[in-house]
Order: sequence, then structure tokens, then C-alpha cells
Amino acid sequence: MNTTAPRPFLTLSTQFYCALLILYPRPFRDEYGPHMAQVFRDCCRDVYRQSEMLGLLRLWISTLGDLMITALEERLTHHGGPANVIHKIGIGLAAGLAGGAVAGLGARLAMRGVSLSSGLTPNFTLEGTLNIVIVGLVMGLPFGPAFVALRQFIPGNGLWKGLNYGVILFVIFLAPPFLFYREGEATLATPLVTVSLFGPVALAYGLAVQAIVMRLDPQRKLAQLPSPFGLTQILWFILFALVLELSVLGTISILSHMPRIPPGIVRTMHDASIPFAFVRDTNIWLINLIALGYFGVSALIFWHRSRPWMTRFTAFALFLFGGALFNTGAGYYDDLVADISTLQRIFNGIQIAGLTSLIALLYLFPNGRFSPAWTRPLIVTWGLWATLWLWVPLPEPVIFVVLTAFLGTGLAAQANRYRAASLDERPRLRWPLIGFAIAILGFALITILLLAFPDLKLPQVNGLSSAATFSLYMLPWLCIPLSIGWAMRRYRLWDAALN
Repeated sequence: MNTTAPRPFLTLSTQFYCALLILYPRPFRDEYGPHMAQVFRDCCRDVYRQSEMLGLLRLWISTLGDLMITALEERLTHHGGPANVIHKIGIGLAAGLAGGAVAGLGARLAMRGVSLSSGLTPNFTLEGTLNIVIVGLVMGLPFGPAFVALRQFIPGNGLWKGLNYGVILFVIFLAPPFLFYREGEATLATPLVTVSLFGPVALAYGLAVQAIVMRLDPQRKLAQLPSPFGLTQILWFILFALVLELSVLGTISILSHMPRIPPGIVRTMHDASIPFAFVRDTNIWLINLIALGYFGVSALIFWHRSRPWMTRFTAFALFLFGGALFNTGAGYYDDLVADISTLQRIFNGIQIAGLTSLIALLYLFPNGRFSPAWTRPLIVTWGLWATLWLWVPLPEPVIFVVLTAFLGTGLAAQANRYRAASLDERPRLRWPLIGFAIAILGFALITILLLAFPDLKLPQVNGLSSAATFSLYMLPWLCIPLSIGWAMRRYRLWDAALN
């Protein structure tokens, strides 16, 4: 009988246990995490020596139960105990009710504005107004506690934080229905008028929620994440809101497209008797997961405490590239505009800008300097190519070959940086390099398959979109923001200067 556990299995088991330690508060992990990992490793070795795999299984069962209970206890203690958690929930509910009341009244006024803009004479009653306010109270209630739980990650200080929260709610929850699933009063006016009238409702909700939270919790010394002030803050967050809205509309354009699954994959599913509904729903969930990864992680990168300029550029590049990745072209917006030719040029420009930001990120990451030196003429060459691509229709194989070549040079630049880095710097660069490699090599493989087998593409989709409109095609790109986010959290990527 072997007296020691197989090294690969022991290592994997310990790594999984270390990953579960994230359930504990950060101060607790920093102080006790290494000792807990060592104790668990020793326990694995001992139980395997006595009972082999059965002993390890028993150890994991008991460890998981104990870990869940103690992690919850530490979380409650870290946040001031159960009473403090209940107090926060109460503040959130009160803020949600107040914001819901403001939003209900604002929605009623917006409905009146929609009616007037369409040439109708509004006939509002007290009963109808009360119904709208009640709906606002019910819908606004859960977003109050959500704000309290997430406010440390929301940019801005004071009432700016509430305004920014309202913008986020608007671009995610309000604008898409008014643009794509128009019904009721939204059908009486143009999409632009409807969005303009209902947009301030979300902003008013966010301001009301933050005002109540500040009033009910004045002693709370919230650790504010630094953010730009004045005009810089306004301009940057407008850009943030626009690109986020672009991503939301792009995701909807993908989910609204029929068929959502490429024809070749549909036939394979049919031959294998795989339920179409299951694959379709899985595809939708994966698309939303990828969107959350790109736009959520990049938002957290931008509002990281250290905030060197390279963190902001990284977040901006991920936002812009994600906005390009999640748009399938102007053809899906033909219900909103009469002539989509100009709109298509805009979408092409968005995709090219997104790819340009990604290539620049590959050449600059992580210290903000073009390195090696040959990346400087390459970024100029890409700019000339991108300009040609924007104005001259090019064959799809040519686009994919050139794009893959430039992405390959970016991956080579990252590998060169890693080799030239010191032993202390390499751990912080390893995971981003792995993320870049998986994304670029995955894109190259998918591109080859799509060029060889056209049935694997969605109909009416060309260019970058043909390699991005099915969730499995998008999945490799998710490795970039996740790996950068992990390196920031685990290795404090930008907390020390990088050569």
C-alpha cells in the first residue's frame, strides 16, 4: 500500500481548499490562511496514509461543513455581528422604499411627457397615480439593499455615488426595454424621446437612495475608492455609461437573433438528440456570464484603490473591446432606424476601435511602455491598416489573417516582457500572460474552423462578429479580464512599480 498521497492529487486538493478560503474576510485570510492551508495539507497526507481515497473523502465532507460555518461566523464578526448586518439591510430597505416612491412619481411624470410628445391629451387619475407609485415601491425595494452591499464598488463620493448608481440601473434595466421591447406608453413616442424622459427617473432613484443611506448611516466611515473629480469625473463616467449601454444593447442584439445557434451546431444537436431548448438557454446564460466578466471586472479594475493611469487604460480597453465584441452589426437595429447604412459604418468603427484598444493593451501592459521596441512601428502599422479596413470592404479571410497576426505579435510582446521580468515580478505577470494566450490562441482556432466550415457561423454576421456571436466562440476572451483581475487581487499587480 502506498504511504503517501499522489502528489498531483494532493496539490490539486490543497489548491481547491485555498480557493475556498476566499469565503473568509480578507484580514482573516491574510493572518491565518497559510497556516490553515498547511494544516489541511498535513491532514490530507495523514488520512490518505490511513484510509486512502475513502479517508480523503471523509476529510473533505467534514472540512466543507466546518468551513461554511466558520466563514459565515467570521464574515458576521468582520461586519460588526448579525445586528449590524440586520441594521444595514434595514437601511437598504428604507432607502429602496424612498427611492421607489421618487421613481414612481417620476415615472408618472414621464408618462405624461410621452403622451404630450405624441399629441395626446393625458387623462391621469389619482388611482392610476397611486398604482404607479406602488409599483415603484415594489420594484425599488430590492435595489436599496443592493446599493448598500455594493456601494464601496460604485464610483464617486457623496451624492455622486447615488447618481452613478442610477446611471448603471438605467443602462442595464431601463434603456433596453424601451429600445427593443416597446409596449404601452413606450410605443407612443420615438425611442429617443422615451429614453430621454424615463432616464432621469433612474437618476432620481439613485440620488434618493444615497441621500437616505447618508442620512440613516451618518457615522459609517465608508472606505471610499478614489475617483476623479469635477469635469474629469463627469466625462469619464459618461464614457463609462455609453460603452456599458453599447454592451447591453449588443448582448440583446445577440440574444434576439434567430437562430441563436449556428446551423452546423443545430444539425449536430439534432443528430445527437440533444434538446435545442437546453443548448439555447445555456448559450444565453454563457453570453450573460461573459458580459458580466468583461464589464464587471473591468469596472472593478478601474475603481481599484491604487489607480495608476495604466489601470484606467486597461479598464477602458476592456470596456471598448467588450462593447465591440458584443455587437453583431447594425442589421439588428433596423427596427429603430430607417436607414442602417450610416449606422453600419458606426458599428464597423466601434469594432475597429475595440480591436485597436486591445492591441494597444497587449503592447503596453502592464507598465504602460511600448516594449519591446518593435511594438512602436507595429502600432502605427495597425493604425494605417485599421483606417483602410474602415473605408474599404475587405475579404473576410484577409481580415482574420491580419487580425490574428497582430494579436500574435501582442502575445509575443507579452511573452518577451515575462522573460525579461525579475523573479519578483513574474508571479504578477504569469496569470495575465496565460489569459492573453488562451484568448488569442482560442480566437485563432475558432477563426480557422469558421473559415473551413461556414455552417458554424450565424447567418447575416460577418467580420469579428462571426467569431463572437455564439457563446462558445466568446468564451476564450473571458480569460483576459478574469486573469488580470486575479493578478490584481492575488498579487497586487499595480501596487509596486513594474520595470
